[in-house]
Amino acid sequence: MDSNSDVKTWQVVVEIDGQQGVIMTDRAPDEAGYVWVKLEIGEISVEASELRVKGMRSL
Repeated sequence: MDSNSDVKTWQVVVEIDGQQGVIMTDRAPDEAGYVWVKLEIGEISVEASELRVKGMRSL
């Protein structure tokens, strides 16, 4: 590829406690095994093993 304009940005869609959100890759985890997730209710830090990956979507 000659141009970065052809590169898509993707989000990992996850579910926790019946709510869907996306993993925030631009925010460092609080500790090993945790990730930040952006939900409709706000941003939360959760243990990665509690998440169910639902898929990916492009921005």
